Amino acid sequence: MEIRKRARLPHWDIEQGTYFVTFCLFDAFPAEERRHIEEQRKAHIALIEKERGRMTPAEAAALNRTIRTETERVLIVAPDRV
Repeated sequence: MEIRKRARLPHWDIEQGTYFVTFCLFDAFPAEERRHIEEQRKAHIALIEKERGRMTPAEAAALNRTIRTETERVLIVAPDRV
């Protein structure tokens, strides 16, 4: 095992090791798309609350799936816009 020191944190190199990598995509997601998705989410919740009151767990799960799908669509398409 080799330990390298960079600016802040040490890095361990292990032969045949498994590594976990995290990517920060905050600035990869256009602000106008974030606002649009948030507006859609709020409108959907308001409609359900107006019609029936609180969302059921199944409705909340369905809304989360829709938001996740829309978010993934934006992240896949976004690089083409740059």
